[in-house]
Order: sequence, then structure tokens, then C-alpha cells
Amino acid sequence: MSATLKQAIQNEARRLGFILAGVTTPDPPPHLSVFEDWLMQGRHASMNYLADDRSRARRADPRLILPECKSILVLALPYTDPKTAEASNQPAPSGRVASYAWGDDYHLVIPEKLKALVAFIERQVGHPVFNRWYTDTGILSSNLMNLLQPITAEPAGVASKPAQLNVFFPTEP
Repeated sequence: MSATLKQAIQNEARRLGFILAGVTTPDPPPHLSVFEDWLMQGRHASMNYLADDRSRARRADPRLILPECKSILVLALPYTDPKTAEASNQPAPSGRVASYAWGDDYHLVIPEKLKALVAFIERQVGHPVFNRWYTDTGILSSNLMNLLQPITAEPAGVASKPAQLNVFFPTEP
């Protein structure tokens, strides 16, 4: 992917509301051993589908999912800021609602933004592009997000080195 196209995609992603946008290759993830160690320790509990041969192979080589893959876009979309959301009037003790639940359902928001981004890319390159995206499913399932984000986010240049399997995003892109 040319530097010009990469920059155009990143700019469009930000225009669509993604706070970070990076590009990496579909090569085997450099931190795949972290995932394998996690499985070997039995941390996947009853999620046996994560440890089967097919699942492991697909996480090791994204081209098994989409053979035509040449680049992987790694995007970050912020949740609604709970500080700006309406405070609860419940008397103590009361709980807080997780920040992802304050705004619109991201399962509906993200695909619409991704469709728009794919359309932009297709206009830039002048032809349809094979694509596939995930929101809490596939190789970046929510159960493994903290574990697998470093595997794709760091090479894509959108996150710093992982610490305790969390990804730290800069406050400004």
C-alpha cells in the first residue's frame, strides 16, 4: 500500500470518527506466542472453540480467513464519555453503567462506519476490494480483545507496547 493511500485512508477513518487508524500486514502476528501461552494455561476456560486447530490457524494467519488480504486496518472508536453522559440519580449504593453502554450500540455504529470506509477505499483505488471486518467476533473476539489487541495494534502503529496484556492508546492520534 502506498504511503499516499495509507494517509488518505487514515484521514478518512478519522473523519468518520475513528480516533486511531493504523495499517499492518497480514503476516503472522509477532506476539502470537502470548495467545498460545494463554491457551496452554487454560485461560480460555470453557471457550474450547478458541483452542481448536482451525481457530488457532486462523489467528496465526489472517490470510486463511481472506486469502486476498494484503493489508489489515486497525481502528479505534471511542465509547461515549461517561463524564458527559447524564449522571445517575440513584441513592447510594448504586452501580455505574459500563461506558460502552452509554451511547448507541457500537455493534450497529461500527459496521456503518466501516462500510463507508470501504466505499472510500474503493473510490481511491478504482475497483472493488475484498474486505472483512469484525466487531466482537472472529479473530478479535471481545473475550480476547485485551490479549489480541497488542498482536495487531502494535504493528499497525496505533498502540504502544503492551503492559499486562492491555493496549495503551495515546490521548491524541
